[in-house]
Amino acid sequence: MRPFRLPQQLLQLSRASKRWNSTVPPRKKQYKTLDAGDITFFRSVISNPDSNVITSLKPAAVDEAGWKEVEEVELGGYNEDWMGKYKGRSVAVVRPKRTEEVSKLLAYCYKQNIAVVPQGGNTGLVGGSVPVHDELVLNLSGMNTIRSFDDPI
Repeated sequence: MRPFRLPQQLLQLSRASKRWNSTVPPRKKQYKTLDAGDITFFRSVISNPDSNVITSLKPAAVDEAGWKEVEEVELGGYNEDWMGKYKGRSVAVVRPKRTEEVSKLLAYCYKQNIAVVPQGGNTGLVGGSVPVHDELVLNLSGMNTIRSFDDPI
């Protein structure tokens, strides 16, 4: 009886999908790198942008009201899962409070080819909510109000 062997394509896929204790997959060039203009747009869409748009990027204009850049360490809670197993390198976090804000943000990111990582409580066990490269973190933890339930049938 001969030993079972994985097909070469499956073997390559399984090696490429590992993130822990392995190399990070290459960044896809089709996605835009976030810049100060993007952050300015995010600030124009989000209610209370001083506390709900967090970035380590410097503002484009010195007189940008309310924009304060933070140290990358302050983004650590958004760039790392709660077990400390996966670490990301995002430079911006947006925390919308309303569905209209999410809709405008995602429409803009789609048009600009900005990669987005949605994040809830960041409590997953497989690193799905942790950015790999410089994606925008769309933290939805502030959207915690239940407006209604469907009527039982």
